[in-house]
Amino acid sequence: MARTTKRQAQLAQEPTEIHDDPTEWARSYQLPLLRAFFLERRDRFWVGWHRKTGKDYTLAKIAKMYMLDAYGNHGKSPLVIHALPTFKTAKEVIWDGPCDKGRFIDEVFPPAIREEFSETECMIRLKDGYGTRTGPVYQLQGAAEAMQRRRGPNASGVILSEYQDMPETVFEEIYEPMICSNHGWAAFAGTHRGRNHHYRLGLYAQTQAAAPQSRWFHSFLTRDHTQKDARGEDGTPVTALEDIAEMRRRGVDEAIIQQEHYNSAEGYQRGAILADCLQRAEREGRVLRVPREVNVPVGCCLDIGRTDGTAIWFYQTLARETRLIDYCAFKAHRIGAISAAEHAVKLIKERPYLVTRVALPHDAKVQGYSATLSTAEVFERAFPAVAVLDKLAVQQSIDMLRSWFPRLVFDVDKCGRPQADTLPSGLESLRGWHRAWSTQAEDWSGEPVHDDHSHGADGLRYGAQDGFPPLDFSAEVRGETQRAKSAFDPLWRMPQGAGRGGRMR
Repeated sequence: MARTTKRQAQLAQEPTEIHDDPTEWARSYQLPLLRAFFLERRDRFWVGWHRKTGKDYTLAKIAKMYMLDAYGNHGKSPLVIHALPTFKTAKEVIWDGPCDKGRFIDEVFPPAIREEFSETECMIRLKDGYGTRTGPVYQLQGAAEAMQRRRGPNASGVILSEYQDMPETVFEEIYEPMICSNHGWAAFAGTHRGRNHHYRLGLYAQTQAAAPQSRWFHSFLTRDHTQKDARGEDGTPVTALEDIAEMRRRGVDEAIIQQEHYNSAEGYQRGAILADCLQRAEREGRVLRVPREVNVPVGCCLDIGRTDGTAIWFYQTLARETRLIDYCAFKAHRIGAISAAEHAVKLIKERPYLVTRVALPHDAKVQGYSATLSTAEVFERAFPAVAVLDKLAVQQSIDMLRSWFPRLVFDVDKCGRPQADTLPSGLESLRGWHRAWSTQAEDWSGEPVHDDHSHGADGLRYGAQDGFPPLDFSAEVRGETQRAKSAFDPLWRMPQGAGRGGRMR
C-alpha cells in the first residue's frame, strides 16, 4: 500500500506544472538526448557520460515527459522501469538521493502529479487525465534481482543505469522481449569501466547512429564537454581542472581519474581478476607484435566447452620468456555435428605451427554418453604429448597464473583479434574476466563469472597450471608421449612424468 507522509501531503498541495519545459532545467550537453527522443523519435539510447553529469536525472525527466505525452506513448498507460545494478543502489541513488530542491524523486515526480506512491516498492503511479487510461507507472528495479527472478513486468520503457556494472545479458534476457513486444524504448547509461559489454554496445551504437533514420542515439562525453550552463547556472565545468589537479597531487591513481572524469575505457571493471596484470604487461611493453620463431615448437593450452565456448592459446617458450603468439575461440553450437574437441584439433592443425604439447582441463578424460572418445583421447590421436591437469581450486590456479604473468609476452595482433560469434579476443577475455557481485559481502568478491570472457581466461590459467614447459621436437620425432620438466621455476619443479598439477595420459 502507498504510504503518504506529512511532507508528501504538503508537497501535493503545492502548485506544479504538469509538462516540463526542458529549457528551464536542461544543460547544453543534455539537449541532444532530449531532441533524439522527442523530435527524432529514436528508441535506443547509449549514454556514456563521465561522473556527476546527471545521467539519471535527465533520463528520469525524459521518462516523466514520455509518460505524460499521449502522442509519445500512443495513448496507453506506460510502465517505465528505471534499473540500477541492485535495488538497494536504486533506492539510495534515485529514490532517496539528494537533489537541488530536495529529494531526487520529489524533484522529478512532484507529489501534485501522483496518484499512488509506494515507499516500499519504489513505485509511482501518476494521475489519470494526461492522455492515458489508468495512469502511467514509474518503477525502480535492481538488475541483480531481476536476473534472479528471470522475469519482469510488462514495461514499454527501460532505463539501465550503470549498465557497465550489470550482468551482461540482463537486457536481452529480461527487458528486451517486453520492449520489442510493446514497441518501446531503452536507454543504456554509464561510465566506462574497461572494455566490457557497455563499451562494446557503445561501439555498435556509434556505428548505427551515423546511419540515416537510425533508431540509435550515441553520446560520449568527458569533462571537457560538459558545463553547468542550464538557466540560473554559472557555466563552469562539471568537473573543474583544479579539482583534478588536486587529485593528482593527492596521489589518486591516474587510471581512476581517466576512467571517472575522462570516461576512459583503458581501466578495468570492478571485480576484474587479471586486468591489473594485463595493464602492467602493456606498460612494460609485453603486449606487442611478437614474431613466431619458426624453428621452435609450439604448445597449446585450452578450455573446452562442450555446449558454449572453447578457447585455444598458442605459446612458445624461449629462455625465461613465454610468448603467447596466437589465440582462437569458437562456440560449440556453431560448428555442426562434430564435437568441440574435434573442431579444436582441426583449428590447431590448420595453423602453420608444429604443436608438440597440449594442456587440457581435468574433465577432458570424461567420456560423454553419446561420445565414442573422450576429449583427451581425441587429442592423443592428433598430438604427441597431451597433459590432462589435476583439478585444483579456482583461486589456486588464478594465483599460479598471476605469478606467471611477469614472464608472459602477448602478440597484440593475433591475441587481440576479435573472434567469431561476437566472442572477445584473448586479450579482452583476460581484461574482462571478473568476479560476481556478492550480495552478502556487498562487494565484488563472488565467484568468477562464467561468460564469454571466462573461456580465454580459463584456457590461459590451465597453461599456467601446466607450467608452460620448455618444448622440443624430440617427442614429435620419436612419436612418444613425454612430459618436459620446467626449467623456469625450481619451486614448482616436479619429477619426470608428474608435472605441475598434471599427469600424462
